[in-house]
Amino acid sequence: MPVALTSWDVEMQFSGVAGAWTSVVADVLLGAAPLRFKYGIAGGGPMDRVADTGTCTFALNNAASNSASLLGYYSPWHANVRSGFTWGIGVRIKFVYGGVTYYKWRGKIASIRPSPGSYRDRVTEIAAIDWMDEIAQYKVQDVSLQISKRSDEVFSAVLAAMPKQPPATSIGTGLDTYLYSLDDLGDHPTAATVAQKIAQSELGFIYLKGDSTQGGTLVYENRQSRILAGSVNLTTLSNTMITMDAPVSLETLYNRVETTVHPKRIDAAATSVLYSQPTGNAPLVAAGQSITIWGDFRDPSQNAVSLIGGTSGVAPVATTDYLANSAADGSGSNLTANVSVTATYFAATAKFVITNSGGTDAYITFLQCRGKGIYDYGPQRSRSEDTTSQANEGLRPLEIDMPYQDSLLNGQGAADYLLNIYSDPLTQVQRVAFFASDTSALLTAALAREISHRIGLVETVTGISTASQRGFYIQSVEFEVQPSRVGPLVTCSWGLAPASGSAVWILDQVGASELDDTTVLGYL
Repeated sequence: MPVALTSWDVEMQFSGVAGAWTSVVADVLLGAAPLRFKYGIAGGGPMDRVADTGTCTFALNNAASNSASLLGYYSPWHANVRSGFTWGIGVRIKFVYGGVTYYKWRGKIASIRPSPGSYRDRVTEIAAIDWMDEIAQYKVQDVSLQISKRSDEVFSAVLAAMPKQPPATSIGTGLDTYLYSLDDLGDHPTAATVAQKIAQSELGFIYLKGDSTQGGTLVYENRQSRILAGSVNLTTLSNTMITMDAPVSLETLYNRVETTVHPKRIDAAATSVLYSQPTGNAPLVAAGQSITIWGDFRDPSQNAVSLIGGTSGVAPVATTDYLANSAADGSGSNLTANVSVTATYFAATAKFVITNSGGTDAYITFLQCRGKGIYDYGPQRSRSEDTTSQANEGLRPLEIDMPYQDSLLNGQGAADYLLNIYSDPLTQVQRVAFFASDTSALLTAALAREISHRIGLVETVTGISTASQRGFYIQSVEFEVQPSRVGPLVTCSWGLAPASGSAVWILDQVGASELDDTTVLGYL
């Protein structure tokens, strides 16, 4: 007999992001479409460090048989539409079992698809996305240069600039301090791209997880968090999986790891021209009006091709840094005295606010800003390799760029650590799925286990066991909830990444600095 949940719920925020949560579970039609949701980091390879956008889909009863007895209750354009029901409102999934409440997924409605027609099923299909979509969409531009900041502080600076914050955060302390970071924002990358750079530089992880409070907690995890959590598998699936993707493949083996770090060079004085208005482009500022211009920093010696970072920006000086004229080509009257320019400096760009206080329209015929340029022209490589594996399996190289990392020692440590994990293809179980409603233990595991938790696997046919593979870290979570006579039935799937096959030695860490086992340095 399948194990039944104590309760489950789908909730929505009909009155805005700070509003109350209202249950809609009475109108969820599992028979029309199973409740499905997923979140986390898509792969388990060495570059898989930032979560993708999580998704959730389900169907609502849009017929007069729903909880309000109203046709069109979940049609946004219908006269009977439920108050507050629209795109962008909050959605979360809640389970209760064993006296514990689990908020396993949280996001917002992205798509509403009512089925049209008098003779079709009167259901509304809902597709929702989680907060990771915010960093996928947000372009990072107006963030200050980070000087001597830890990796978590760099991530927090990016996060603080975003208009929509996650419901909760758990930001771990980064292990590295970078002399200069975010100096590479001149091409206005997405926050997801920047997050990937930060995670690669630290070898940390960024993801959302469920919890027992509200769901949707954003986590920044440094590279030692998983190691220091211990080597005990919190759950072991022993021949209870319904599917397991465990290929023994060269695609998951790397026997040469090269890392690249980026020590930066900075100008000695704030005299370099970081931005110069293109020739022939003279923006017009009407009399009594203001305009805003953004300028990306470029290497003065390679202005056409090289974006750079900058610091110590100088306030623009009339005639030195800008000129105004009554004619676009500069042949008219000099109106510079009527114009003021203020510059706000960010990591790789400047925001100019130009105000014309005179009574005549003015063209800005010349505009520049000065400061110290930051240059990334001396990357350094480290290498770690297993020559025995190369002789047996052939060369399997892995290259990882660590954009904000400036320590060659840390680069070498990263290469050594990754080689230890990924030089053995036998440890690469990529995904496992199980019928969570089978037993109380499995249902508890599905609900309680989260990303970064360590699990064990025992499977007789493949030979996978905790004796030869110490464990795996959960990278992603996927649920499917289907109807039955005893209540909703839960299937759970976990995407996995390998734990190290050796114990890890970390200086001055109790439980990780004793040389009584085969060890590998968990670098710095």
